[in-house]
Amino acid sequence: MKLQKLLLIISFIAFSTSNIFAQNNDMKARIEFEDAETAYQNQDYSKAITHLESAEKLLGKPTSKTRYLLILALNKNLPQDYEYQDLEKIKKLSKHYIDNYTTDTEKYRDIYQISNNLNNNYPKTLEEYNAYVDKKKKDKEMTRLAIEEEKRQQILKKEEEEKSAKEKSKIDRYNWGGLGYYASAESSFGFSAIGGKKGFGWGLDFRTRPILLFTEKKEEFAPDSFEKAKHGSTAVLFTATHSITYPIYAFIGAGYGNRATSYEGVRGSDDYKVIESKGIESHAGLFIKAGNTFVFRTGISINSFDTSTSEFIFGLVLNLDN
Repeated sequence: MKLQKLLLIISFIAFSTSNIFAQNNDMKARIEFEDAETAYQNQDYSKAITHLESAEKLLGKPTSKTRYLLILALNKNLPQDYEYQDLEKIKKLSKHYIDNYTTDTEKYRDIYQISNNLNNNYPKTLEEYNAYVDKKKKDKEMTRLAIEEEKRQQILKKEEEEKSAKEKSKIDRYNWGGLGYYASAESSFGFSAIGGKKGFGWGLDFRTRPILLFTEKKEEFAPDSFEKAKHGSTAVLFTATHSITYPIYAFIGAGYGNRATSYEGVRGSDDYKVIESKGIESHAGLFIKAGNTFVFRTGISINSFDTSTSEFIFGLVLNLDN
């Protein structure tokens, strides 16, 4: 009799202790669930999952509330580069919920929609998952290559813009100097100095036909008793240039010039007579750049004081900016 009473007392104490322990775990699980709800509302899904798993561990089993919120949090927290086991976990939990918790229609609908989405839009097997991962890697590599190509094109574009700007600067600024040949029956030589910026330029041209270089016996031109003539001419012109299209520049200019003719008499060099004529000279034509160093010149010159009233101009000019 005494033994039975002792057993009853021990059983009562054990039951009471177990009941107190269970109540204590229930309270802790409720706190974990409340914290999970707060974390979910704050979109901290990883923290919500941790609280929900702790709540189910304290309870010793899942409930419709913990399992519902756990599936929602896992679905929200599924990364783009998810592992296959992450996907399988949500699928299994969703199936368990659909099979066991059917009292709350709205929550059931939410989990049912998640389950359908996972089954219809995600890999169904490990083989499909591996194929999906391989494709994703290829797509990522293609994206990387596309980005690199875009960067390369940007570099090429920048280099082309810099090259274009450099070429443009060649048009915008230039300093040229060189020699010219004026072709006619009485040819002459010249010197040019041209400077410009922003497509417009100006300069100075000097041409001369030295009097000692041209000596001819032309009685028909000489005054009475004078039979030999020495003649020369000089002109100074102001010249304007303008860029037409790289590498071609137009030029036009005008200035003052004179012609001197010395007639030698029949009695020798001490017997001579000089006749001068003065007037306007103008010229026009083109400069053509050939690379960064040389500039070719061609055009025509016209004057009002020389026997050769027009001359063709040929010249080679150096780019002094190089």
